[in-house]
Amino acid sequence: MPPEKTTLLEIKDLQMYFPIRRGLLKRTVGYVRAVDGVSFEVYQGETLGLVGESGCGKTTLGRSIVRAYRPTAGQILYYGDTNGNGHGVDFAALSQRQMRAYRDDLQMIFQDPYSSLNPRMTVLDIVGEPLYIHNRAKGNALKAEVSDLLKRVGLRPEYMNRYPNAFSGGQRQRIGIARALALRPKLIICDEPVSALDVSVQAQVVNLLQDLQQEFGLTYLFIAHDLSVVQHISNRVAVMYLGRVAEIADSFALYRQPLHPYTEALLSAVPSTNPDISRERIILSGDVPNPASPPTGCAFHPRCRYAQAICKEKRPEWHARPDGHGAACHFADSLSLQGVH
Repeated sequence: MPPEKTTLLEIKDLQMYFPIRRGLLKRTVGYVRAVDGVSFEVYQGETLGLVGESGCGKTTLGRSIVRAYRPTAGQILYYGDTNGNGHGVDFAALSQRQMRAYRDDLQMIFQDPYSSLNPRMTVLDIVGEPLYIHNRAKGNALKAEVSDLLKRVGLRPEYMNRYPNAFSGGQRQRIGIARALALRPKLIICDEPVSALDVSVQAQVVNLLQDLQQEFGLTYLFIAHDLSVVQHISNRVAVMYLGRVAEIADSFALYRQPLHPYTEALLSAVPSTNPDISRERIILSGDVPNPASPPTGCAFHPRCRYAQAICKEKRPEWHARPDGHGAACHFADSLSLQGVH
């Protein structure tokens, strides 16, 4: 990362609530707070890892950013096209028609390479569809562009006339990456792009993503639950719990000395490469609380071994250090937590 950090995307107090409807008239009786006041920045050219347990809101956050969902509240400020005003564009306030002008800057790679590709479309149709819709290429020019994209992701151009069922999981994910790359975006949301793949294939896809980032100057929001993969690919890491960001820091700093007890518990599950080093495995009690009825105070306090009375009564404020390492914990400055280094 260069010393000068340019903000490409800024999330401000983003909320995504899903209504709970019951009864014959389907009246709203509550809300599932999938994303509950998330704020962070994504810098140009970096990879920001986003980790947390299943159900913490990672995928919902990613889909809200690309406007697959319309956020309940908050701002999604994009600075890739400021038109000289320096204020950015608020994706959360745009209609779907207005968002179309920014689709070429913002793309997404989905988790499941089997369900994210239309089985009735050839690879040429799948990868070429964004180019056709945005009037970038047609006819022979489109075929030439798709051929080039397939080469860049490690597939043979003659595969373009085949259907998705002719490919392995890793090859299908490469097709998804080629589709996301077609419009030369500035920001790509990677929603667990390697979690459905074998370990050996995971490494190949991660290395491909890094090579493409260097070649095209891409910025990634990399959503995952495998902390080893996130450590390898990310410049910074944000940890989510029950719809909120619990901690965010430079990758090395977060893995070496976390500030939030939830991060410590996640890191304790990362296998050590040194057999001479033994770490305490922290087993969290209970399940993730119901996002429709989150606990009072700190959302993590029912499972936290350091919890005190204030944790049950008051939501913790954000504690940030000068180096940008921050956490939402009442005792972030006093606890000495174990990392993986």
